[in-house]
Amino acid sequence: MSEAAPGADFESFVLETIEAFSRLARAQAGDLHSAQDAVQDVYLNMYRRWDFLTAGQGSLTAYGRTAVKRAVIDQFRRNKRMVMVPVHELPEKESGIGAPEAAYEMIKEGIDELVESLPERQR
Repeated sequence: MSEAAPGADFESFVLETIEAFSRLARAQAGDLHSAQDAVQDVYLNMYRRWDFLTAGQGSLTAYGRTAVKRAVIDQFRRNKRMVMVPVHELPEKESGIGAPEAAYEMIKEGIDELVESLPERQR
C-alpha cells in the first residue's frame, strides 16, 4: 500500500476552499490585495498546524472561514495604525537590481566590455 505524499490532503483542501475563502475575505476587506494577503496568511498558518488540525474533530472549512475573518480584522487593525503620507515627488526609477536606471546601464556596458576581453573558450 502506498502512502500519500505529505501535504497532499492540504493541497486538495486549498483547491476546494480557495474560491470561498477569497470571496469571504474580499467581502470583508473590500480590497483585492488585502483579501489575497489574508487568505495566504490563513493557509500558511493552517499548513503549519495541519497535523494538529486534521487530528481534531472540527470542520477544517469552518476553522478556515473563522481564520480568514480574523486575519482581515487583524490587517485592518494593523493598517489603522499606519499613517499615510502623500509623496509630492516620485523617487528616481530603479531597475530590477535596485540601482538607478542610468547606473544600471553603465554597469551593463562595463560587464559587456569585460566579457568581450575574455578568450573565446571562457565566454
